[in-house]
Amino acid sequence: MLIFLLILTSLVYGLGFKEALEKLKERNPEIKALNRMLEAYKGREISAKAYPNPELRFESGFFSSTEDLKPGGRFIYTLEVSQRLPLWGVRSKRLKLSILEKEIFSYEVQQSINFIISELYTNFYEALFRKELLKIEEENLKISKEIKDFVENAYMMGERTQLELLRARRVLSQAKIQLDLLKNEYEISLKKLSSFIKEKVEDVEGNLFNVPKTVYINLEETPRIKGLLSKVRFFEKRIDLEKALSKPQPSVGILMEDSDKGYYGFRVSLSFEMPLMYRRQGEILQNLELKKATEYSLEAEKLRLKALLEATFSKINVLRKSIEHLEKNLIPNAQKELHLGIKSYRLNVISLLELSDIKRRYFELLKERAKLYFELHKAYAQLIKIGGLR
Repeated sequence: MLIFLLILTSLVYGLGFKEALEKLKERNPEIKALNRMLEAYKGREISAKAYPNPELRFESGFFSSTEDLKPGGRFIYTLEVSQRLPLWGVRSKRLKLSILEKEIFSYEVQQSINFIISELYTNFYEALFRKELLKIEEENLKISKEIKDFVENAYMMGERTQLELLRARRVLSQAKIQLDLLKNEYEISLKKLSSFIKEKVEDVEGNLFNVPKTVYINLEETPRIKGLLSKVRFFEKRIDLEKALSKPQPSVGILMEDSDKGYYGFRVSLSFEMPLMYRRQGEILQNLELKKATEYSLEAEKLRLKALLEATFSKINVLRKSIEHLEKNLIPNAQKELHLGIKSYRLNVISLLELSDIKRRYFELLKERAKLYFELHKAYAQLIKIGGLR
């Protein structure tokens, strides 16, 4: 039984980013809502394809031939069925508009999903960052405890002062407090991550120091730019529709008459809505101006995204250079200094204060490296917002 429990415990693992992404797409209510809203556009396509409903008119009355206008003549019954004809390509133009509306919204949905995935990515790597800080602080605590134990033994032998013992204990206590604070921050980051996938996250697994390669992002292929381009086409098609609606709109009808005297008749009617007083100039002007406004918005958005991309790539390059300098020079040297400092303190060559300063600088460099990697992941998350996960 004990062996089974040990095996079961060994199978417990943390949440990876790929698994978190799959659960996000399956469970996130915001993504579900966006997909449902996109499905709603199918109804608009059905409406655009539909023909106008026919109109039915029924009349009943009489013809009087008496001088006092009494109903002494014959009764007549009239039934008319009329149908409006969507000529000038009105129906096909409406269908194209509904398809473009769906296309515009689909790009908005993709942009929103990219934003959510970017937030998930940031929160996931924030949790990894907090976990890495925990590891660093645990190592700091371990070394602080070793130093404190050494000082206690040396103090018992009369080789170290009471002041050094008190200082070593204080450093150890501070390391424990810092570790507790970092544990709390890690738990908070896990709770934030849990809100994305509707599942309690106990732990995360991954490599904070493995950052995806940055690739070129074509602005024309981003959801934001595609959406604005589709919006320009939408207003163009809207203008075409308004021009078609400004033309005479015909209706055809069939009229049947019958009376109680055996008289009956059959007629066909053709009518037009004549655009004499108003030819939809207001709607055409409105859509022309909206089209121009969207073109200006498109130009502004391209400039904004270009500047944002340049700034993000520049930040990534600076962060990579800083990390390289830390990993190749500063951290190895600080690690050597720490090992040499511990040996020197044991030999009573340097003071505990000097050793504490050497140790502090080393662990600050480790934390700084972790922070730079997290900043690198946040920069990559910004690229996800713009062009999606690649």
